[in-house]
Amino acid sequence: MTTPILEHARWWRTGLEIVLVTLGSAVIALNYYVLLQPNEILPPGLGGLLALASRQFALPFDVVYFAVNIPLFLLGFRVVGLRFLLLSLAGTVAMSLFLKLFSGVPGFHGLVLGALLGGLLNGAAIAVILLCRGSTGGMDILCVVLSRRYPRFSIGQLSLLLNTLVIAISGAFLGWASMLATMVAIFLAGKGVDWVMQLGSRWQRGG
Repeated sequence: MTTPILEHARWWRTGLEIVLVTLGSAVIALNYYVLLQPNEILPPGLGGLLALASRQFALPFDVVYFAVNIPLFLLGFRVVGLRFLLLSLAGTVAMSLFLKLFSGVPGFHGLVLGALLGGLLNGAAIAVILLCRGSTGGMDILCVVLSRRYPRFSIGQLSLLLNTLVIAISGAFLGWASMLATMVAIFLAGKGVDWVMQLGSRWQRGG
């Protein structure tokens, strides 16, 4: 039987997770406009492909991002857990709103710093969202759905495949400098996720 105190604690935790998912989404969106986009560096995962599509077809990134994620949520409704789905929906809505809000923010032009700092910030923000058991949609849900459909592929393998595709496309459309910078940014994003996840896990264990 759930006591009122436990129920209150559960709601408080859920509220805190939504706040952290929202803050993480804000960092990812701001990082895109300040460090990645001005230097023609693509973000990791599905977001990188959508960023390139919005650039090639002159469409607002926030609109493209939201429009593509809606069918992914419908597709993943029966595959991922309800809690993950709801927190991911919150992250996707927040991300779309922040992409719209920050679209006029001036960017920093510096390819090396953009790749290094942009990658690490992306990874750290993604890790915070993952620690809250959420996501910003896109690759997370797509990889879970595909891994259920094709069990011989793990989520990690599918994620690596999608990021390899992002790197290859960045080279084809944006040039070698962009491809190398995107490769560095994606690698550091992965490292940032690992580092922050480890710190978060230690904190959750109380030391």
